[in-house]
Amino acid sequence: ELSVDARSSSSEAFFAALGYPFPVRGPLTARASLSDKDKSLGLDAIQFLVGDGGNPVLHSTGALGDLYAGRDIHLDTSLRFDKQNFAGFTDNADISDSAALTGNMVISDSKGSLGIDKLQIETSGSERLDVKISGSYDNFKDPETLWLDSHLQARDLHTLGLLFDRQWSDTGPVQ
Repeated sequence: ELSVDARSSSSEAFFAALGYPFPVRGPLTARASLSDKDKSLGLDAIQFLVGDGGNPVLHSTGALGDLYAGRDIHLDTSLRFDKQNFAGFTDNADISDSAALTGNMVISDSKGSLGIDKLQIETSGSERLDVKISGSYDNFKDPETLWLDSHLQARDLHTLGLLFDRQWSDTGPVQ
């Protein structure tokens, strides 16, 4: 068994190197064990943390059964954005007093293609903004497999506009 460890002092730089924007600042750590099962090279005991190790913003655990074929994938991911990180994620400091955001998702190829089997996201701790989203995305290559059930309440259009980097009026409430 061979363990692989990776660290970056900047998650933002790591994701930028991969071509993905991820505005949450902080360290990134990743760990996995190489395995050889059924003549397939895989990764077991995957752990991926973004942010402070004691209170990460993103935490994933799982396995990749066949590294070469990119199959037998299962990742459990949790998101925990406090109010400051949520503001950074939305790239809008004005929303920092609005809400914290938490969520969970399961990414796998259990249904034959890579997708999100389960998604749950919600805000908390704010009277200005209340968002709850649940759903799935069975096949990343087929947008028609995206299913979302959502609930949104905002004190006003201005608060909602902060999520989309728009300057809207204080008209509201919004449901």
